[in-house]
Amino acid sequence: PRTAEDRGGYLLRYTKAPCILAEPFFIDNNDDLARAQVDLDGLASVYANAIDEMSQIV
Repeated sequence: PRTAEDRGGYLLRYTKAPCILAEPFFIDNNDDLARAQVDLDGLASVYANAIDEMSQIV
């Protein structure tokens, strides 16, 4: 988001705690949904690792 008015911008701009806005999928049809569901465990692992890394920085 470029401004606080953009979707997610308020959270990123006005929250004092570290935060990340992640949107891994843009699902607007069944094919996109099927692709998104292929490796949910892998996605969860990537998020968990990123959270762990961020917690060590903060």
